[in-house]
Amino acid sequence: MFRNYLQSFRMNSVRIFVLVCLAAICTEAILTDCDGNVLGDATDASFGTLYNCTVRHNHSIQLLYRYNMTDSKMIGKKAVRIYAQSLNASTTFPVLFVVKQQRSVLSWAIPTILTTSDGISYEYSSVGRTLCPEQTQEIYVDISTMNMYSTRFQLVANLEGISISDGQGNISVSPAKSRFYRFDFPHNVSSVMVKAESIDDLCTVLSVQDVECPVYDMIGTVEHAGYRQTMTRRGAITVERNTFYNASFFIVLVVKPNDLDCEKFQRIFFSSSASEETTYFDRNKVININIEATLSRSEFFAVIFSTLAFFLAFYVVALVVGIACHYRNRLSGIEDESDIRNCLIDPNQAPTSYGAVGSLETRDLTEDGDCLINDDANSQSTTPESSASDLRRGSTKTCLCVAELSRKPELKLAKKYRLYVWNLVTLAIFYVLPVIQLVITYQMVVNKTGDEDICYYNFECAYKVGFLSAFNNVYSNIGYIMLGMLFIILVYRRKLLHEKMAEKRNPNFPECGIPQHFGVFYAMGIALAMEGVLSGCYHVCPSFNNFQFDTAFMYIIGWLCMLKMYQTRHPDANAHAHTAYCAIAFVVFFGVIGVTQGSPAFWIVFVVIYILCSLYLSINIYYVGQWRLKSGILRGLYCKVRNENPFCSRPRDCSRLVLLVFGNIVNIGFAIFGVVTMPKDFASYLLAIVIINLLMYFAFYIFMKVRCGEKILFLAGVYIFLASVVWGIALYFFMQRLTSWQLTPAMSRESNEECLLLKFYDSHDIWHFLSAISLFLSFMILLVLEDDLVDVPRDQISVF
Repeated sequence: MFRNYLQSFRMNSVRIFVLVCLAAICTEAILTDCDGNVLGDATDASFGTLYNCTVRHNHSIQLLYRYNMTDSKMIGKKAVRIYAQSLNASTTFPVLFVVKQQRSVLSWAIPTILTTSDGISYEYSSVGRTLCPEQTQEIYVDISTMNMYSTRFQLVANLEGISISDGQGNISVSPAKSRFYRFDFPHNVSSVMVKAESIDDLCTVLSVQDVECPVYDMIGTVEHAGYRQTMTRRGAITVERNTFYNASFFIVLVVKPNDLDCEKFQRIFFSSSASEETTYFDRNKVININIEATLSRSEFFAVIFSTLAFFLAFYVVALVVGIACHYRNRLSGIEDESDIRNCLIDPNQAPTSYGAVGSLETRDLTEDGDCLINDDANSQSTTPESSASDLRRGSTKTCLCVAELSRKPELKLAKKYRLYVWNLVTLAIFYVLPVIQLVITYQMVVNKTGDEDICYYNFECAYKVGFLSAFNNVYSNIGYIMLGMLFIILVYRRKLLHEKMAEKRNPNFPECGIPQHFGVFYAMGIALAMEGVLSGCYHVCPSFNNFQFDTAFMYIIGWLCMLKMYQTRHPDANAHAHTAYCAIAFVVFFGVIGVTQGSPAFWIVFVVIYILCSLYLSINIYYVGQWRLKSGILRGLYCKVRNENPFCSRPRDCSRLVLLVFGNIVNIGFAIFGVVTMPKDFASYLLAIVIINLLMYFAFYIFMKVRCGEKILFLAGVYIFLASVVWGIALYFFMQRLTSWQLTPAMSRESNEECLLLKFYDSHDIWHFLSAISLFLSFMILLVLEDDLVDVPRDQISVF
C-alpha cells in the first residue's frame, strides 16, 4: 500500500513539474520575442538600448525608464526623446504607444496619419517625440495592438540636451519627428531674435512657446500655443523677455507633410501606387537655429532720438537760412527776399485796363509764336468779363499771358484754393480713423492668436515695442510728418512775406510775378504728413487687405503737384477742390479693383479709360487750358477736316506738340504693358503711372520755362540737383523688395534681410527717410521755381 502511494506521489510530482515547465515555456514564448530579452510588467529599460519586440492582441509590453537630475543647473535642460518604428503595422491594426509621465500622458499610433489643410492624408511608419523635461520622473511606455497576429516594432529612448544658448546647427526634422529646444534669457538681455535657416524649400512651422507641458509640437496642435510662422528657407521671430513666464521659452520645429501652406502650388509628385486619400511620403529637413540679442534699452532710445534729431536738423537749417537771408536783405537795403521792387515801370505807361498789353514793351515774338506776346494780336484791351466769355466759347488764341488768366478777384480765388486744404483735412480725418482702428485690430489678432502669417513683415529686422510687432517700420515714417509740417511752416512764412509786400505795393503799378495762391501748397504739406501717418498704419500690419493705405496719399501728392504746376500759369482755370479729389478717389477705386479683381475685362476697360484721359489732358495742355469738351466738338472736327486739309496745316506750336506726342507714346506704352502682362501689383503699377506723368509734366514745364527766356535761379537749381540725387538713391532702396504680399507668407520671408542702419532700420526704412526728404525738396522746387519772375509784369509772363 505504501509502495502504491509512493508511486502515485512520484507520478503526480512529475505531472506537476511537467505542467510548471510547460507554463514557464509558454510564458517565455510570449515575452521573449524581443531578441532574447525577457520582459515582464513594468520591466526596467535602459536609455540608448534598442528594443526589437513583437506585440499582439491581449499581450502588451510595458517599459519603465527612470532618471534623476541631481545637478540643479541641468533641470529642464535635458529631456527624453523616444524613437519608435513599425514597418508591418497597418492602419486597421496600428501599434499604439502610450507614454505616461508624472504630470502628463503622450500617445501616438504607428502608422501615424497626418492630414493637411487640402484633405490629403500621409502615413508615417517612424515617429520621434520629445517628452516634457522634469527633474525626477519614471516614464512608463505601454505598447499594444489589437492585431491577433504578432506585429514587430523597434523602440529606443535617449536622454538628450534641449537647452541652447546662441544656436543649434544641423537639426533634422520631419513631419512625424518634430523637435523642440529650450532657451533661457541671460540676465542682461531683454529681447532676442530667433532665426531659422535651411537650404531646402520644405514647408515648416517655426514656433516659440512657453515652457510648460504639454508641448504643442505636432501638425494639429502647434497652432494652439505661442507665436508661430510658416517658413521654407528663412524664418525669424522676435521674443521679448516678459513675453513668457520665467524668462524662458521653447523653440518648436514642425515640418508639414506637403508645401501647400507655403506655396501657391504643390511641388510634390506622388508615385503611381499612391491612393487619392492616403499617401506614403516622408520628408526630412535640416535646419540651423541662431539666437541673437537685439538692441538694448539704451541703444534703442539712442536710435530713436538720433532719428528725431536728424529731421529736427532740417528745422534748424531752415531757421538759420531764414535768419541769414533776413539780415542779408536788411544790410543790402531790401525789405525782404520776395520783394518785387514795385515793378519799376512808369505809371503813365501802365496799361489803362487790367491785363492790357498793347501799351507795354514786350519781348520779341519767337518763330513758333508761343512763348512771347504778340502786340498786334493782343493790342485790344480786354476786361475780366470778356476774357471769361472767351474761355467759355473755347477761345484758341495762339499766345496768352498770365494776366489774361488771372482776372478773377483774388479773394474769390483764395477762397477757392483754401478748399483744397479743408477738403483734404476732412478727407484725411474720415479716412485715417477707420484705418487706425482696422490696423490695431489686425495687430491685436496677431498678438492674441500668435499667427505671424497674418502680416508681411521683414521679420529679420522687426523690433517689437509694446503691442507693435515691427515698431521700426512704423517709426521710420516720422520723416514724412516732420518734413510735411516744416513745409507748411515755410509756406506760411512766404504767405506772410507776400501779404507784407502786397500792402506796400503801389496800386497804380501793374501786377507783377506769378499770382500767389497758397492753398494747394498747404494741401501738399498736409498730404505729405498724412502719407507718413497712413504709411505707418500700413506697416503696423502689412498685408493684401490694407495695401491701399500706403499708396492713397501718394496718389494725392502726385496729383496736387501736377495741379500746382498747372495752377501757376492758369490760376483762373484750375480745377475745383471737389473735382480734383473726386478724380483721385476714382484712381484709388481703380487701384482697389485692379488688385482684387484684375481680370482681362477689367484691364480692357482700364486701358480704354486711361488712353482717353491721356488724350483729353494732352489736348487741354496743347491749347493752354482754353479747349473745352462740348457737345458739338465732333461735328466741328468733321467740318474742319472736310473744309481744310489738317495734314497741310502748320501746328500751333511744334515744340509743345512734340513733347505731348512723346508723353502720349509713353502712356500708351504703359497701357500696352499693363494689358499684356497684367501685373499683380496693380497699386505699384498705378503709382508708377502717376510718378512718370508727374516727371514728364515737370520736364515739360522746365523746358518751356527755359525756352521762353525765363531763368532757373540758383536756389531752385540747388533744390533740383539735391532732389534728383536723393530720388535716385531712394529708388535704389525702394527696389530692394524685402516682402511681397503677392506671395505666401513663407515665400515672402525668403526675401527678408537683416537691418542695414543702426541695427534697427532695414532698406525699406531707409526708403522712407530718403523719399520723405525727396518729396520735401520737390515741394521746395515748386515753391521757389518762379522767383525769377517776381518783378516781371504778368502781361509779359507766358502761359504754357
